[in-house]
Amino acid sequence: MAKHARSRKVLRRNRKTRSTTRHRKRRSTRRGGRINIVSRNNNRNNNRNNNRNNRNVLVNTVNTTGLLNDSDDDINMFSEFLADKILIISAIRNGIPYSLFHAIQEYTPFSESDWAKLLNISTKSLQRYKMSETHAFKSLQSEKIIAMAEVTKIGLDVFDDLAQFKLWLNTPNFALGNNKPIELLTDSYGKELVVSELIRVQHGIMV
Repeated sequence: MAKHARSRKVLRRNRKTRSTTRHRKRRSTRRGGRINIVSRNNNRNNNRNNNRNNRNVLVNTVNTTGLLNDSDDDINMFSEFLADKILIISAIRNGIPYSLFHAIQEYTPFSESDWAKLLNISTKSLQRYKMSETHAFKSLQSEKIIAMAEVTKIGLDVFDDLAQFKLWLNTPNFALGNNKPIELLTDSYGKELVVSELIRVQHGIMV
């Protein structure tokens, strides 16, 4: 009987020890989970602040070029801007602010409706972004904006006139499968086809 009583005491003690250990583990896990959530939130806030600071630096850098000011020398300013590849990379990574997009929009032959299709957003979204002083485009959209600025630069080198370039973009092209060049600009491969055709036109190679 004494042996059975001792065995029962040992079993109860072991169960209590295991229960206490499990409880501590659960409490530790919950505490660790809360710490991880707080840490993730802090990281997100830090990333947002860093991106905002980087965009402010970007805008200040672009401001020094005079690109965001009305000028009769916009084409040369854009050429200088597009030639600075490090600045372009920074713009894409940090997100192009609306002020810079607006300057590029004024430089290109694309309408607001064209831009909405190119960026895969609605015209209402574009108009809403216009009302926000702090809006910045996502990286993929920023890359597309820069790509269209580059296409425009090449088009102006070929035609020397924005109206003529816009007409070419909206005219079915036999070399491009009778597609309008503007219809091919929604993806990177189509953009390369359009650029190649512009270069052919520049060198007098007609199909």
